[in-house]
Amino acid sequence: MTKKFFFSHDFDASNDLKIQALLKKFGFEGYGKYWKLVELMAQHNGVLEDDHFDIVSFALDFEEQDEFMEFVGFCVNRGLFVLDETGLYSKSLLSRLEYKNELQKKRSEAGKRSAEKRAKAKLESDKVQQSSTSAQQVSTSDEQISTSVQQNSTKEIKCQIQ
Repeated sequence: MTKKFFFSHDFDASNDLKIQALLKKFGFEGYGKYWKLVELMAQHNGVLEDDHFDIVSFALDFEEQDEFMEFVGFCVNRGLFVLDETGLYSKSLLSRLEYKNELQKKRSEAGKRSAEKRAKAKLESDKVQQSSTSAQQVSTSDEQISTSVQQNSTKEIKCQIQ
């Protein structure tokens, strides 16, 4: 099964004034392209480098590169995205990805600590079980010796009687 990655987003994102402006200018098609662009950013660690813009433009079904740049420019001017020397990104997405990565790291560390505790507890349990088994073996050996001595004594008594 393929592992699915996700990022959280506000359930009322469409009510944000910046998104309302996007909806007014580009309609629901623009809203869909916005979220597709956010998804592409998330797949690229939050940042799309400008040398990928032609591919992204095609992926978002823009007829011309100029249309794509108009869309990106609108999103940047409204504060939905940032465009600088590192590329195109969303501050909100970056903070969400950072939070997700920190949470994943904490869970991984907690899992490792838990595994270590279980391994240590099993090792202690195995030592106790070994000690118990050794004690039982000694006890069984003592019983066998005692039984053997009793059997020999009984044989001697029988031999003396005969």
